[in-house]
Amino acid sequence: MKIWKKFYECECGEELIMLSRETDDCYIYLAFFQQNFGGRYFLTLRERIRYMWQILTKGTVWNDMVIIDREEAKKLAEGLIEYSENEKESSNG
Repeated sequence: MKIWKKFYECECGEELIMLSRETDDCYIYLAFFQQNFGGRYFLTLRERIRYMWQILTKGTVWNDMVIIDREEAKKLAEGLIEYSENEKESSNG
């Protein structure tokens, strides 16, 4: 089983979206990561333990995850393309 992954960083540099899919799975996973912890350079002991526990039990630290099938992925892609094209048109006119 091979895992396909792609990452997209937020313009602010604090969050990250990871798209992933296992080769034998029909679902696509969208995970939302926090990179900068809200601009703070420290974590409380409780936050550190929470992140360590997520890494130990789940193997990853993500804030939220959405699982979609191929049809929903196509709708999402079409929506993103439509939005970006409309954004281009409104900035040109």
